[in-house]
Amino acid sequence: MINKSEKSRLQNVAALVEFEGSLEILEKLEKAKFEEAIQILKDDYMFMHVFEDVLYFKNANTKQYVKIERNSSNG
Repeated sequence: MINKSEKSRLQNVAALVEFEGSLEILEKLEKAKFEEAIQILKDDYMFMHVFEDVLYFKNANTKQYVKIERNSSNG
């Protein structure tokens, strides 16, 4: 039989495992959304040019521009 302190510790461990599992799921969903966005950019947009730290893309159908600002860590 476990005492009250051990039971509490086990409940805390179980909660932590559940929390970490939730974080892993969120990280996978976030990665999937970025991969989806990258694929859309590849399929629907044409790279136009770079000016300073901004990349410009043009939608092949609507002709609207999208600009993506780069920071120094993105190279």
